[in-house]
Amino acid sequence: MTARISITLIMLLAFSVVASAQHEGALLAAADRSVAESQLADARRHFENEEWERAATAYEMAKHHTSFTLHDLHDLAYALIRLSRYDRAARVLRNIIEIDAEDDLAHYNLGVIYLRTARYALAEKTFERAAWLAPSDPDAWYLLAYAAINNDDLTRAWEVLDILIVLDEEDALDVFETLVEVQREREDPTDGW
Repeated sequence: MTARISITLIMLLAFSVVASAQHEGALLAAADRSVAESQLADARRHFENEEWERAATAYEMAKHHTSFTLHDLHDLAYALIRLSRYDRAARVLRNIIEIDAEDDLAHYNLGVIYLRTARYALAEKTFERAAWLAPSDPDAWYLLAYAAINNDDLTRAWEVLDILIVLDEEDALDVFETLVEVQREREDPTDGW
């Protein structure tokens, strides 16, 4: 009988230890979530205050402990772009595009990165996609025109100009003047000397 009581006590003690460990694990998980939510709130606050370094750091820390919304990923990418961390920002934007292939803002910002890093063919292709996804966005068409000009695709730049005239006359005028200047330089490369 004593052996049965000892076995029962050992089993109760073991159950108590397991239950305590599970409770402790749940408390640690809740604490991790709380820290991650705090880091995410900090990241959002820093982003709103245009504190790009702090925002990027807080987003990077929070991403290991919590789920991000697409909005949070966009904010992280934008902060990284502002810090000229183009490779990391491009990875974040490609991640967004993997989640939502029709995210025009991700395509647009990826095009900005390609334009800033002189990858004009990629910029043109990426702005083309952004403009197709958001056809009424004059910014996408404007930067598509400049990507095409820099990619030496003047035919496409003139086509984009036709669309841009309808969307934003001021941007269209800017593109038109640039196209005229580029064509004049091609006709007489010594004209600017």
